[in-house]
Amino acid sequence: MVGSDDYSDICNILAELRQKANNYLSWISQRAVEKTIETFDKKAKQDLHHTMIEWYEHQSDFAKHGLHSSQVTGLMTCIAENSSYDDVEFVKRIIRAVTDIHLDTWNEASLEEYISMLKAVKEEIENLGQVASNNGKNELSFVGKNGEPIVKYYECVDESTGAILRNILSDTLDDFSDLSVNDKIAILLEMIEKELG
Repeated sequence: MVGSDDYSDICNILAELRQKANNYLSWISQRAVEKTIETFDKKAKQDLHHTMIEWYEHQSDFAKHGLHSSQVTGLMTCIAENSSYDDVEFVKRIIRAVTDIHLDTWNEASLEEYISMLKAVKEEIENLGQVASNNGKNELSFVGKNGEPIVKYYECVDESTGAILRNILSDTLDDFSDLSVNDKIAILLEMIEKELG
């Protein structure tokens, strides 16, 4: 292995390789932070936390509280719930929300793919602001388990969309006639809250 049979030589080589991998992870993490900031602010005048918060505050209520694709909802939730000023930790969560891939599993093409996906998600969110606030949207509002109000907007779907799911839910609710309507609604809202993340 690696041209040596000496155990200590092999351990030294492995330690050197580990150090190089750690250095690469630090470098790619910092590049991801820089590229993310540039995506949201060409002048890159602030850290990642403040850049994202400033951008988030300029988005529509529908973009912030609507039920959208997993990437859109994931990014908006990630920004809204961020309390860290550690740019690397924050960018790792943003990457996970947008790509569904962890930064430490990236390959050489992943940074460009991430930035491309991030730009597309950013554009989709910004276009949601051009849609009249909640015209044609239904509002779902309830108080979550933690006592916090939850308000989300959604669009109705036609009968053919999710027909199997709709039938399963309807049949299952009918099967539990021993539960009160309140119990059924409470369980459904608990599942909705869980689905909203």
